[in-house]
Amino acid sequence: MSQPPGQENLVTWARPLLTTREGLEQLVDPSLAGSYDFDDMAKVAAIAAMCVHSEVTNRPFMGEVVQALKLMYNDTDETCGDYCSQRESSVLESDFKADLVPSDSSWWNGGGTSPRLTYGQASSLITMDYSSGPLEEMESRPFSASSLVRDRMSLPISHGNRSGPLRTKQYSEAKPWLAENIGSRRRREEVYSVSSNKRKDAPAVSISSSFHLSPQPLFFTPPPSSSSSRIVSPPPATTTTRVKITSSEIDSLPEHRIILGCGAAVVDFLATVASYPKPDDKIRSTSLKVQGGGNAGNALTCAARLGLNPRLISKVADDIQGRGVLEELESDGVDTSYFVVSKEGNSPFTYIIVDNETKTRTCIHTPGYPPMIPDELSRSSLLSALNGAGLVYIDGRLHETALVIAQETARKNVPILIDAEKKREGLDDLLPLASYVVCSSKFPLAWTEAPSIPSALVSMLLRLPKIKFVIVTLGEDGCVMLERSTEEAPASEEKDADSLWESLKQRKDDNIAIPTCYASPPTKIRANGIGTVNGRMFVGTAEKIPPPELVDTTGAGDAFIGAVLYAICANMPPEKMLPFASQVAAAGCRALGARTGLPHRTDPRLAAFLH
Repeated sequence: MSQPPGQENLVTWARPLLTTREGLEQLVDPSLAGSYDFDDMAKVAAIAAMCVHSEVTNRPFMGEVVQALKLMYNDTDETCGDYCSQRESSVLESDFKADLVPSDSSWWNGGGTSPRLTYGQASSLITMDYSSGPLEEMESRPFSASSLVRDRMSLPISHGNRSGPLRTKQYSEAKPWLAENIGSRRRREEVYSVSSNKRKDAPAVSISSSFHLSPQPLFFTPPPSSSSSRIVSPPPATTTTRVKITSSEIDSLPEHRIILGCGAAVVDFLATVASYPKPDDKIRSTSLKVQGGGNAGNALTCAARLGLNPRLISKVADDIQGRGVLEELESDGVDTSYFVVSKEGNSPFTYIIVDNETKTRTCIHTPGYPPMIPDELSRSSLLSALNGAGLVYIDGRLHETALVIAQETARKNVPILIDAEKKREGLDDLLPLASYVVCSSKFPLAWTEAPSIPSALVSMLLRLPKIKFVIVTLGEDGCVMLERSTEEAPASEEKDADSLWESLKQRKDDNIAIPTCYASPPTKIRANGIGTVNGRMFVGTAEKIPPPELVDTTGAGDAFIGAVLYAICANMPPEKMLPFASQVAAAGCRALGARTGLPHRTDPRLAAFLH
């Protein structure tokens, strides 16, 4: 164990220990004797051995590694049944083959089988240049791993997209693990192809002796490319969700589940501090987490876990952060095939300071460079991305590209939801094309210059005639929504917007901890000096989270929007949609980071809304 560090030493020294019984017995802590099944340990070792294969072209894709470990996990846990927790994988015999992935097993954090980022001490960071394209003819690819203990290893994975579920019927037929290893792969010839539906890629494994997030990790050699930026080719027709769903739940899934998003997908660096520093202070963080972020990335991750099939148009650089962004999104079932990957520049990232004292967060964002421009998204790619989509979501960033997408979406009469977090460049051009708007508490007042939120909502519906509803999120105070009515209300039923809001808030029951909704009947709603609209007003409450359970509010608004996207696809009425979205957002606030606590469809807290 005293060999000097280095990639070559790891390959030539560690691999033999992983591929023989004697070597494996040498590696395993003797104190564990009798507490584990050696065959299971051997299977894990075989997977690890393939990751350090002497021939780079024989090393597996990250997706293959993850799927292999899932298969092995299922093989050792026959008692899963039809119910799985968030740490379980797939329905063993269901015709609907989807799976539930751990919410905290991204490339940059501990959890599942991923390398762990340890704070305050040296650790190993294994990074993979990951591709989300289809696994091409995996079952016919050559294998070359060593045999292990009595049995040989087979990972019969066959699916149309690397983010897709395990094909459990093939898996059942192939037990017990009869071939030799995970799979081999080709050296990358061309990273992404605009004209082809199949991606040629060969991720390079790199290992460093300590944690770093430099643009390129130790031992990394960028793949050859003849262009400064590339767009990922469209995926095959096969699309899957990433949640664990039993066969009895299929009927409750929305019929139209494909949605398209455009916006930010970044890396979040989250540091928790005891209290926010004063100017010129020096303080220590109490914890550190690095994970994917960005409004669009977070919202679509949430939607994917709830059962939708999201596609995302965005841009990252060909650096460790960019590859990690793609990998984490793919692992949750977000289709990244329409991303633009720049050969040069940097991927976007955000520093987030989480204040444990006030339970607030402060974000410092660094945009990606070079920024995305409309010319990087070909019309054929846009049409492919829109094909089959029943809803389009735009987070207000990448405004030039977003406008091109929104205009084409409007021509196809596909509804658009816009996240109006704050006044941004280009947002005024996007809002007239929107069918739905979800905004922060500050945006309506800033955009309309109205004296109150209710009157601002009336103003927005008058200025934006295509809008069906506007929702304003209010943090711990819940939300308020104004929905346009198609029926004309009698003039005698006209209500003042501010008075109506106050009357609905007075109906709240403070003894109810779970999210609830209070609605007005259809009526004429008047805002003094602004005008009158026919509509209904809804007031939604937030879940009362016990203080010890409230960890981090980062991404709560994104989680809310992700749930609203699902609710629109599922045709939920507002009385159900608002409590559902608040429940999903509250779940996300119970863990550090925007995605860690996002619930999956099978979360018991969501059962009342999804069945």
